[in-house]
Amino acid sequence: MTRLFRATVLFAALMLLSASTVSATHGQPDREVPFGGGGTTADSYGDPSTCPPEAHHRYFSAGQSIFTHLGLVTAEVTHCTWVDSATTGHFGPGTNTLTAANGDTLVLSQRGTFEFFLTPDGLFSFVDLEWVAISGTGRFEGATGSGQAAVLGDIWAGTSTAIYWGTIAYDASNRSSD
Repeated sequence: MTRLFRATVLFAALMLLSASTVSATHGQPDREVPFGGGGTTADSYGDPSTCPPEAHHRYFSAGQSIFTHLGLVTAEVTHCTWVDSATTGHFGPGTNTLTAANGDTLVLSQRGTFEFFLTPDGLFSFVDLEWVAISGTGRFEGATGSGQAAVLGDIWAGTSTAIYWGTIAYDASNRSSD
């Protein structure tokens, strides 16, 4: 798959997701429903001292995103990163903590691979990742689910644009107070 094709697929998926709506499972705990979302967040890099040996750096990303069943969220991502060659690497396990406006959280564990590529517009990375729901609060306490994501990172701008898709099961009637 060419890099341009990957970027086009990522953009098309973001557009389709932003146009779709999925109803919540209010009163129907444990029913698996489609889940997805994404947005653009700001990236930073830190000391890998809290990572396993030979990690290159600790990655952080934070910002606002939109996810089905949560709406507008604050997303906070962190993981350990290994650079495998001049153009490839892998990361994880890491977490993506999604916090809804009412305080409900959904925590995803994620791992994946990335590839760097240079264009006339800058240095980018394309990321393939897999995620699993591992914890949550409010209506996402005990949530389960899994899926994938694609991320286009603009290294020079320090941003990442992600699209997540998959399924989750949760108790929509167990909401935190607003």
